[in-house]
Amino acid sequence: MKIFGVDFTSAPCRRKPITVASAVFMKDLLRVEAIERHETFADFEQFLARPGPWIGGFDFPFGLPAELCRDLGWPLEWKALVSHCSGLTRQQLRCALDAYRNSRPAGSKYAHRATDLRLRDDLERAVVGDGAADLLDAVICATQAAWAALRPRYGLPAGAFGAEGWIVSAGTSS
Repeated sequence: MKIFGVDFTSAPCRRKPITVASAVFMKDLLRVEAIERHETFADFEQFLARPGPWIGGFDFPFGLPAELCRDLGWPLEWKALVSHCSGLTRQQLRCALDAYRNSRPAGSKYAHRATDLRLRDDLERAVVGDGAADLLDAVICATQAAWAALRPRYGLPAGAFGAEGWIVSAGTSS
């Protein structure tokens, strides 16, 4: 099966492209075959139009928090929400989200998804403010370690050579 891992950016360019790891997954082995750099949305859209089947892992969710959708009276079903949001210009969407945040009390400006990893306000500010994303990487590693701690053999596949070191993550087979 074809697998793509996508590091997305909202403003792709030569310096910060949308980066895609292109891989094949067969018989419990993921083989990364190429790393692609998409410097424009048009180029990325061509990538998305590739024939399937394929599965993509993206570094951002493709929806909005249910709380935000309910509060704004927007559709709660994904396809209808996408249709609604695509009918707005970028400026209209930004204005709606800005107005929503401005209507909320300090400390609760952003609606969160049920699956969001909640941090104390000071830690959240530090993680969000770290341009190198090292703090975010550390939080993600802690999340992966917590997931692994609940699995037999810490989520390592049977037959794994323990001295090599492994990266485990939610969704691997047990």
